[in-house]
Amino acid sequence: MPVEGPLPKTGDQQDIGAHADRCFRARIPWNWRPHGLEGSDDYGLDYQIQTTPGQRATDIFRVQLKGTRYPDLSLDGEFISIQLKASTVRFYDRIVEPILLVVCDLSADAAPVDCPLYFAWVRDELRRISVSKLDPTQKYVTLRVSTRNRLERATDLSADIDAQNELARAGHAIGLSVE
Repeated sequence: MPVEGPLPKTGDQQDIGAHADRCFRARIPWNWRPHGLEGSDDYGLDYQIQTTPGQRATDIFRVQLKGTRYPDLSLDGEFISIQLKASTVRFYDRIVEPILLVVCDLSADAAPVDCPLYFAWVRDELRRISVSKLDPTQKYVTLRVSTRNRLERATDLSADIDAQNELARAGHAIGLSVE
């Protein structure tokens, strides 16, 4: 017989996160192998993705997944604004490997797996907001995710991943030249 008394409660944030996770795992490209980074060490990175086109391991990148029931759409509907902690954005600026910000619009359908996913490369957004010029006391930063960038099973981001990695390789080459 179960013990009577109060039990742990969940909240909206846990539900939103769980629904966004279901959507993400159901809708990402077939050749992505997501590995969850949840737990006490989650500092703004939810997944490591290994790409495996043609059954070959090719690239690794990170994903920050944000679910929302009330997307902050621009007036023209061109992008969704997502507010992140400034400390997280500064952390992203220190990371060399590509980071994909993915937004799950949970307002679009009652079934989470049928909701749309939108994406933006964090490095592009860091350039747009000039992260190096953020006031040290600033608490939050708003990033934008284009509603034209839909993440679906057929989405091929291999050229984007190559371009992001090429920047990292260029930086490494410059470092070697300086040494």
